Amino acid sequence: MQILPNHFYYLLCIPVFLAGISSCDSNESSPELRKIDYSQRIKLSSLSDNKPIDTDKNKQLQSTKQANNFSIKKQKKISQIIVSNHYKKLNLETIQPNVKNADLLTGYLKNIDPYSRYISAEKNRFTRKRNKLNRVGIGFKLLINKEDILVVPTKGAALYQSGLKIPRYLLSLNNHKVNYNDFSSYAFLTNIGVDDSISLKIKDTTYNNQKNYQVKAKRFRQKLIDFSENTQFAIVRIDEYKDGMQAKLKQFLKKINNRKPLIIDLRYCPGGDLFAAVDMLSPFIGRSRSIAYLNKETSYQAVSLNTIETKLLFKRPIYILTSKFTASSAEVFIRGLKHTVKNSYTVGEATKGKCLAQEKHALGDGSALFLSSYKILTPNKKSCEQMPIKADKRLRHIELLDMDTVMNFLE
Repeated sequence: MQILPNHFYYLLCIPVFLAGISSCDSNESSPELRKIDYSQRIKLSSLSDNKPIDTDKNKQLQSTKQANNFSIKKQKKISQIIVSNHYKKLNLETIQPNVKNADLLTGYLKNIDPYSRYISAEKNRFTRKRNKLNRVGIGFKLLINKEDILVVPTKGAALYQSGLKIPRYLLSLNNHKVNYNDFSSYAFLTNIGVDDSISLKIKDTTYNNQKNYQVKAKRFRQKLIDFSENTQFAIVRIDEYKDGMQAKLKQFLKKINNRKPLIIDLRYCPGGDLFAAVDMLSPFIGRSRSIAYLNKETSYQAVSLNTIETKLLFKRPIYILTSKFTASSAEVFIRGLKHTVKNSYTVGEATKGKCLAQEKHALGDGSALFLSSYKILTPNKKSCEQMPIKADKRLRHIELLDMDTVMNFLE
């Protein structure tokens, strides 16, 4: 992918994966940030008036808050990172009073945009561990959109082998409801060992009732991209965009050699590496085209993200499967494809509508900031934040359907 500046951070448009848990409402980036040289590649609670103030309790609460305050050095570092990197033009004087502790900082970040957030050292370690492709577990990721938590099983892993082969909505995990904002509700997943047991209560949509699974953890490998074909379609499923996928996609497209239409399944893709998503478009376009733009309020010029000029490898119809969990880099990919390829169609339900790109900033003590650093603009340089992509062919609850049902709908 070609890009204008000489140096650029590895931008991630992905909600956090914790086991993996991915929230489409509060997006954190799962992999570590790395810097790439593109010159080579292009308030205390209110007390009612009729109640006396408990001064001892008040002093104790203030003392606790002071004890939880960040060091002055960390406060300065956080303030400088925000003012220097957030896509909005923010004032340092308004930032500084809001970075004294985690509670203040969390509230402040939530107010400036929906996706920026502070990650504690404990949660940051959890995220890194759960994002390893080879790990111990029962093989699933959780996609979260508001109150909906979707269990997506990993093909061939323990949960899949126990009978849950199609994504279903979660009611409880180890007899507790998962709350994305309550780390303690899922922190135990970090310490899962081989043969440890995990229980899930699932909403079975087929019979409109509940189903329980008790599964022992095993070693497994999480696949982020998968290729398959049958007599009707060639199928590419992408669960997260990652650097290096383009070569695998090219190889698959050469193999099918335009013999059948292509399904690109993005139902369970909340984003990933923005640059990888742009690169994945190149074989469908064949020449260098501006697919998206990155913009800051502090900059007068938007940065163009372009595909690479390469051999056009596919000319047949393309059906892109979308759901409310399809977000961020996946939406950049969809907009780019529909802007440049005439016979491409979206099937399913409207996407999330997330057009902000995040960077991860380490704070030196294990904690980190995930900041929305750029607004993503469409190929026509239009804002797309909070503007979902509507499906050309609507298929309700597509996230709960098996591929055979989807293919029958397309015929």
